[in-house]
Amino acid sequence: MKEPAGGPEQSTGKMEAYKKDLEKELRVLDKKIAALDKKMKKEGSKLDAEAKESWNGLKAKQKEARTKLKGLSSAGEKGWEKAKAEADAAWDELRKAYDKVASYFR
Repeated sequence: MKEPAGGPEQSTGKMEAYKKDLEKELRVLDKKIAALDKKMKKEGSKLDAEAKESWNGLKAKQKEARTKLKGLSSAGEKGWEKAKAEADAAWDELRKAYDKVASYFR
């Protein structure tokens, strides 16, 4: 594996910065999901089965994104690219799931 320019210290710094950014974004989305949770509890009986299924999917995607974020922490430089790609995919899926559930309340 070819080391990025700047050596492993710079690479490790970029990895840490990426993890921190993703953690921050996930915390922000967690707050939005918590707000949706309150709406779901308030209006849950009025929502159709599709909305409830989407909610369950969102919660599963949230858990998966957290798992992938933890995977970044344990990934070494050799496994970083794969772990990052998986985390990126999980993050994208989580955002899509959030947008879908949020659309039921607009």
